[in-house]
Parts: sequence; C-alpha cells; structure tokens
Amino acid sequence: MISDLNRSILYMCPQCTCVSLCKITVFDITKKTPKIIHCSDKDCQKSLITIKSSNDKYKITADCALCDETHSFTLSNKTVWNKDFLILRCPSSGLGIVFIGKDPERLKQEYKAQNELIAGLISGEEFSDPDEFDLLFDIIERINELVQNKAIKCSCGKSDISININFNNVTLTCRSCRLSESFEICEHFLDVLLASDNFTINR
Repeated sequence: MISDLNRSILYMCPQCTCVSLCKITVFDITKKTPKIIHCSDKDCQKSLITIKSSNDKYKITADCALCDETHSFTLSNKTVWNKDFLILRCPSSGLGIVFIGKDPERLKQEYKAQNELIAGLISGEEFSDPDEFDLLFDIIERINELVQNKAIKCSCGKSDISININFNNVTLTCRSCRLSESFEICEHFLDVLLASDNFTINR
C-alpha cells in the first residue's frame, strides 16, 4: 500500500552546478507521459532527469555531475513511494547523484555531506595526486557497501548511519543518538574497512 503520494527530489545540474529541489506526486508519472525534471536555474533549465513508468516499475535516467555520463536506474513503484529515503548513485564513484525522499530537509542534510567533495570533483582542484583520488573513492565505495548491508552500527545498537565526507576525513554519525566518530582518509582506514564484516561507532 502506498502511504504517501508526494516525494521530493534533490539533484545537481552537471552544466551549471545549480542544486535543485523539486516535488513530484504519483500522478505526475504515467505510461504515456514520463516526468521530465529540469534544472531550476532560469538561465539553464536543462533536462536532467527523466522518469518513465512501465509494468509497475520506474526507469529513471539522470545526467551525472560527477562523471559526465547519463545513468539509468530501475526501481519498483513501491520502492519509490514506500521508502522514506533513497539515493541513486553514480556507479563509477559510488556517490549519490539523485536524492529522493519524503522529507526535503533530510535530502538537504544528506547532500550536504557530499557537497564539498562534489564541488572538488567538478572544479578538479582538490586532487592533484591520482592515488589520493582513488583511495578516497575506494573508502567511499566500501563504506556505502557496509551501510547498505547495515553492517555499520552505533554502540547504541542502531544502524541508521549518516556519512559526512571531506578531503581529510570521514565522519560517521548515528541518527538515533547523534554519536559520531571521525576517521582519517588513509590506507590504514581502507584496510580496516576491507577486513571488517561489521563496523561499530564507539565515540
């Protein structure tokens, strides 16, 4: 049963880097008429996201601000309208490019956790060393994998974890009790993540 007929979508335009937040309803997407979402900057307004309906599924295509490719995602209708929060990720970087959810404020918070990193990727100024760039994304990819499998937990027992990334460290925060722990972006931290089936935030 669909519990809410409204969702918000947050995304960054790869052309002008404007971050847009729009709202859609279940009635915006039909088999005959796909939903096309444009950049909200009046001087840009490029078509960024297309949502097509077919056989109880949505095919979502989105231009990526991280790798300049167009990515396709297929989700069930129930997933889109029953999940409170979804991130569609660039397959190359593992970072979120489309944030879909019930609460617009949560979308903004999750996007903010990636904002500095995305800005650096677009400008190309933050990563002079290719090995440093690769290390960061290997860490992000592994953290995303652990979070999706609920393998990162807080010492309070909850596994609802937010990820805040900058160019020096990664901070994991429990949304339930707000406990957080920061980790330096380094080879040792990646080795710890790869060796861990479960990871616990302790302080």
